[in-house]
Amino acid sequence: MQYQNAQNGIKRLFSAQILEIVGMVLVLFGLMGMLVFGLVGTVLCILGFVRNILGTLEAAKDDEKFRTASFFAIGHAVFYLAGRFFGGGILGLILGLGNYVSMMLSAGFVALGISSVASQIGNAEMAEYANGRAKIIMILYAVILVGTVLGAVPGIGEIATGATAVLALVTFIIYILLLRRGQKMF
Repeated sequence: MQYQNAQNGIKRLFSAQILEIVGMVLVLFGLMGMLVFGLVGTVLCILGFVRNILGTLEAAKDDEKFRTASFFAIGHAVFYLAGRFFGGGILGLILGLGNYVSMMLSAGFVALGISSVASQIGNAEMAEYANGRAKIIMILYAVILVGTVLGAVPGIGEIATGATAVLALVTFIIYILLLRRGQKMF
């Protein structure tokens, strides 16, 4: 089958997102005192990061946009982990912004890669859908970046942080639905 690498890579990206969301939920339980859940959640998040990078690298064998996405996926992992170890104050804000920019560009280039492959296999509807989702994802992440900066401002920080969390969830849902639909386009 043509574009087998892209198909397998997109499937891996989808499963990476599932691992990360389950991991994040378990980490929340860990924060509530259930340390075993927190440990398992952390391991699942790390596995999700790895599967995300491997998925973009695999799909990159069929379309160059996924190679660009893999560069930013690696950046996302680096900024995220650095933020966990060295976060706090201005450094934490800078690492958080780097994390969101990397996530934005990785997800955006994955969406563009799906659009490109869909176009190459003659699925114009999917190509248009993925291209539109790339734009929406990039816009939402840009707003999240602004919200992250505003989160550090006294007086409006709590509101900005809450709004940013909601937008991050909406962006995640849009992205995972794109991946789900993208893996079925072949």
